[in-house]
Formats: sequence, structure tokens, C-alpha cells
Amino acid sequence: MATGSKRSTPRGGAPAESTAHDEPLGAAILRTLPLPLVVLDLGLRVVSVNEAFRAGLGSSGGVWATPGLCELLRRVVRERAPIRERELECSGRHLRVNAHLLERSDETLIVVTLEDITDLHEARATIAQREADLEQEHRHKDEFLAMLGHELRNPLAALVNGLSLLEHIGCDGTQLEKIHPMLVRQTRRMTVMLDQLLDISRVSAGRVLLDLRPVDLADVARTAVEAVQPMIDAGKHQLVLSVPDKHAVVVHGVAVRLVQVLENLLSNAVKYTNEGGTIWLAVKAAGDVARISVRDTGVGIDPELLPHIFDVFTQGAQSLDRAKGGLGLGLALVRQLVDMHGGRVEALSPGPGCGSEFVLELPRVRKQPVPRRSDVQLDTAGPLRVLVVDDEQDAALTLAELLQSHGHDTRVAYDGQAAVTTARRFEPDVVLLDLGLPDIDGYEVAKRIRAQAKGPIRLVAVTGYQRDEARLRGAGFDDHVIKPRALERLSGLLCPAI
Repeated sequence: MATGSKRSTPRGGAPAESTAHDEPLGAAILRTLPLPLVVLDLGLRVVSVNEAFRAGLGSSGGVWATPGLCELLRRVVRERAPIRERELECSGRHLRVNAHLLERSDETLIVVTLEDITDLHEARATIAQREADLEQEHRHKDEFLAMLGHELRNPLAALVNGLSLLEHIGCDGTQLEKIHPMLVRQTRRMTVMLDQLLDISRVSAGRVLLDLRPVDLADVARTAVEAVQPMIDAGKHQLVLSVPDKHAVVVHGVAVRLVQVLENLLSNAVKYTNEGGTIWLAVKAAGDVARISVRDTGVGIDPELLPHIFDVFTQGAQSLDRAKGGLGLGLALVRQLVDMHGGRVEALSPGPGCGSEFVLELPRVRKQPVPRRSDVQLDTAGPLRVLVVDDEQDAALTLAELLQSHGHDTRVAYDGQAAVTTARRFEPDVVLLDLGLPDIDGYEVAKRIRAQAKGPIRLVAVTGYQRDEARLRGAGFDDHVIKPRALERLSGLLCPAI
């Protein structure tokens, strides 16, 4: 430190550094510290800076133009009080300032450390944003759980009331014709909610693996329309369908998942379109992509909601009557499934009251696929021998009785060992096999039954678990249906139709 050197503070610039070359030991030690440090006199003129300051901040750079820094240092001189851990912004960087008076017999100096904490500041901002996001996510989940309870209580109340009414009226045909459709409708409503919850959970956790094969989007579109046609008819909507010829638009995918995507989009259009509205479904080829559009004349989407329409737990404005129903999971599942197929989906709407359109694009397969034949060819000209395996006895017996009412010869087993033994004696054409059995799991049972089969046999997993393609194939299953909507899928697996 040179006390006799000439110092000056340029107007509007940094304090000028001393030109002295003689330096006491103390100053030399400060100069080598890793923390950026500068020594000033009481006029805020630079006496000395260390190497860390030169390398990081510079002795005459923008740091001195930082708003409030010079005023803080003048306060140190004026009030003779130190500055501790003060944070300031400087030219896009964030600094932590400490300043102390160093009083000596011959002079008083100000020792200032300027620590660059830009990375720390950004980390804090990231953490704060994450905390805000988590708080919002928890709030959405709380709202969702409240909504889930409300949505489940409605169909449960209808089912309980319907069953109570049946107890009073007995088997009166006229009353039963009125109550039965309601029981079916409310049961399906609960099943859809359960399926969406399970699918969202499994897809989000990465536990759904897609076995991609050539899929004809014309078939996918028609299958989806068949599924939602009762909803369309109930709403007195007009459906305008534009689907190409068979094999004209083919993609790599899983047919049942793509049907699920279109079912969600179509049911969403039905739900948010007033009675008598119009819904358009169009499938077409556009170069290397297949494009599907679902458009409606419904209530439209608020511009603020549009960017978040595919987020989990996101819906439009809610009201206590919940007239439209739903859990806000369908569109989230749509985006996740489309992403897994290598495609993209977007929502478009001019605004509330102006309808909406959902457009999804999937990579197109140019080469026409060869139709696949089932690995198992069954003689379905007459009744089939069907083995129903389920440890839930009520479920097994009612399914077997229903199959019998359609002309099939059925047997029932309630555990894995009984299933293997019964299959050996009964030689079934089809085995409807629950996976969660008490003694031997369904995968092992399937392997044993297939190994001992003397002729063609179709193994169908009928379970509450979601599909695990690789494990199902490894066990020898031909197909998979989810409870409790198994009968809807079984109609395509058993003939005569159920």
C-alpha cells in the first residue's frame, strides 16, 4: 500500500488505482486471497486490489457503476459501521458485498470484498420457482381429489339408489327396463375414471411399453366412433366423418392405445358441445405424417387455459354443479400416448363459445402392411369351451353364467393349481385367466396350460392390472382385457358374439 501516491476518482467512473510499487506484507497477503478484494481510502480511491479481483471483476470495470455501491461505501465512512452480506446486482451479475473499516495510526482504509454469487442467485431463483410450482401442483391435486370424491359419489349414489329400488320392486319388467340402462351407464362412468387414473399413473411412471406395429388409422377411427356413438346420439350431435380407404393412412403404433386417444378426443368434444352441435373427425395423409383432426362447435377454450390444456389435473372453470363431469385426465393421457408414438398433438380454439379443434400428427408408414393373422386359429362355428379362472368367486361365476347364456360350455377355477388341472381335463378352446391368483400367479399358470395343451388354445388375461406387453407375450398370452369392462372386449374374442 502506498500512502504517498497520487490518487483521484474520475467523475462517473471507477476509483483510480494507486501507482505505487512498494507494498507492505499485509497488503501482499490480501492481494493473494482467492476472494475478490479491494482496499480503498476514505475518499473511495483505490489503494490496492488483489489478483482475484483483477481476474473476476477488474479494477476499473462496471462494478463501480453498480447502483448504490458507492453510497453504501460512503455510509461505511460516514457511520463508521461495516456492511455485511449485502447483495447487489452488477451488469447482469449478482455480488455479495462486505466492507469494513481498517483503522491504523497513520490512516483509515476501507477493505471491501465483492463475491460473485450469480450461480447461487440463479439456484435460489430455480428453487423458489420449483417451490411455487410444487405449491401449485399440490393445490391442483387437492382440488382434483375433492373433485374425484364428488365425481365418484354421484355414480355411487345412483347405483345404490337403483339397487335399493330393485329390492323393492323385485323383477317387475317395466321398472327394470328403466333402471338397468342407468346402472350400466353409471358403472361405465366409474370404470372410465378408474381406467384413466391407472393409465396416467403407469404412463407417467414409464411402466407402459408399446409394441409398435403397422396400424391402419381408418380402422382406428371407425372403432373409436363405434365406442362413443351412444354419447353422440344421446347429445343429438351430428358427426361428420372423413376417413380414407383402408390401408391409405398407416402408422406404427398400438391400435388399442390409438383408439383410446381418439375416444378421449371424441368424448371430450361430445362433453363440451351443446345438444345438437356438430363434431368433425378427419383422417388424412400429409406427406410423411398422418394427421387426425377432431373439431367441434362446442364451448371453446379460454386463451389462458389453452397452453395448459394437456397438463394433468387441468380443466376449465369449475362450478358446484359439475354439469360436464370428468376428471381432467383424458387430455393429459392423450398427449402422453401421442408422445410415446413419436407424434405431436395441439389444441386450437378462437376462444369461449367458438368451438375447438385438436390436431394430432403421427409418423406415417408408406409401405402397405401385410394383414396379421392371429397366432391361434379357433373353430368359432359353434359354442366354445371356456375356462374362467379368478379367485374372486362372484366375478368368476357371473362371467361363466353369462358365457353359458350365450351358448358356451364353461368351467370355473379359483386358483392356479385348479386352473392347470381343470385345463388338462377340460381341454378348453379359450382360457380367461386372472393374473393375481393366491397360489400361482397367472403368468406361470398360462405357461403351464399352454405347455400341456393338445390343440389350439387362446389365452386371455382378464385382470385389473394394466397391460405389460413383454411379460404377457413371454407367458404365452394372446390377448388382454381390463376389468370390469372385459365383456366389451370379449365380444371380439368369442363367437357367437357376446
